[in-house]
Amino acid sequence: VIRQKDATILVEGQMDLLMAHQAGYENTVASSGTALTDQQLIRIKRLSENLLLSFDSDPAGVQASERAIRLALARGMNVKVIAIGGGKDPAELILKDPKEWELAVKDAKHIIDFLLDSLLSSAKIGREQALAIEKTILPLIRLLSSSVEQSHFLKLIADKSGLREESLWEAFKRLPRVAQAKGMPESRTAIAVVRGNTLERRVFCIYFFAEHRKNQPFFDRMHASLIRIFDEDQFGKKKQEYGSLRD
Repeated sequence: VIRQKDATILVEGQMDLLMAHQAGYENTVASSGTALTDQQLIRIKRLSENLLLSFDSDPAGVQASERAIRLALARGMNVKVIAIGGGKDPAELILKDPKEWELAVKDAKHIIDFLLDSLLSSAKIGREQALAIEKTILPLIRLLSSSVEQSHFLKLIADKSGLREESLWEAFKRLPRVAQAKGMPESRTAIAVVRGNTLERRVFCIYFFAEHRKNQPFFDRMHASLIRIFDEDQFGKKKQEYGSLRD
């Protein structure tokens, strides 16, 4: 079904999944409250490059799905958001008005468009708005594999926000380059794992073992890979959490 419709709808809960299937959207899958892994995205992408997220569409909901968004963009997937208003989840909306759900799916926005519109309609103005764009949206654009697509979105931001396109390009070029996951062997990107699971513990065990044995080349490569998967703060917390594995 995913191949037929050329899209995967990702929801959070099992009730969301059941209601979506009952409404005829059998290309829906559920994260069931866990973080989406890179291995799962590899499987999904084999069926379709289009990923439609239907998590809570407020900023908190988007932040909660940020890891899935970053992984999918880095894999070259076309990531869109199904916006649902009124604090409803997919199950509630489908139960109340299946036609409204159908319209929401049809009107799904690219994640960059969605975040930009959300920021521009928020209470943030002036410098605060510009900094929010630089912190929230530019790093996601950096993950896009197409330079044409990057140029499109930077121009779009300039047109909609009033910021100078040259200034956006300057800020964009200061961002670190990101290794595109779709061009890397799967074995090097498969370290993306659910928080606290056995594989994650094993990965950090190997990390500490390499550090202890002073295998610098291997340790450096692994350290860089973990930094790409987790941000600096999260990596520090996990390193402390699994520190007991050193011995």
